[in-house]
Amino acid sequence: MNLLMLALGLQEELFFLPRVEAGRVELCLKDLQPMAGVVGWKEQRLLHAVLQRSSTGSKKKAQL
Repeated sequence: MNLLMLALGLQEELFFLPRVEAGRVELCLKDLQPMAGVVGWKEQRLLHAVLQRSSTGSKKKAQL
């Protein structure tokens, strides 16, 4: 899949992600591939919101 098919706002967000110095990257290519396959940008943004919520939930569990 081509990540250029992502909504422009999502591309910009990916471009400006902070560098990971140590530890694991929260966002992987395998997470983005299904989003890039969705034609509608609105639907992509919804999928991205769900992905963000799920990663935030896993962070909270790891901190407990």
